[in-house]
Amino acid sequence: MKHIKIYEQFLNEAQLFVNGKYNTVSKVVKELGKAADEETVAKFIFKNHKDVTGQPFKSADEEADEKIADIIGYYKFDNEEWNDAWDKVTKNK
Repeated sequence: MKHIKIYEQFLNEAQLFVNGKYNTVSKVVKELGKAADEETVAKFIFKNHKDVTGQPFKSADEEADEKIADIIGYYKFDNEEWNDAWDKVTKNK
């Protein structure tokens, strides 16, 4: 059992290294809580974009967009409200 736990820890650390600090929805939720609003999440993702998506910020990046979509899906944000919050945050950079 000890070997399995060490191996699981190794896999988790390897995944963290490959995909960035906040590579899963659960890690973002842990930082922001379960009831964060659109603007708070947008600011967090923009500020920590490389850690959240594993990619530097670009206006169009499908891989990064998929990870952000997972976060939006978790919070069940309305698309229009999310887009407004994201535009507000990214245009004020």
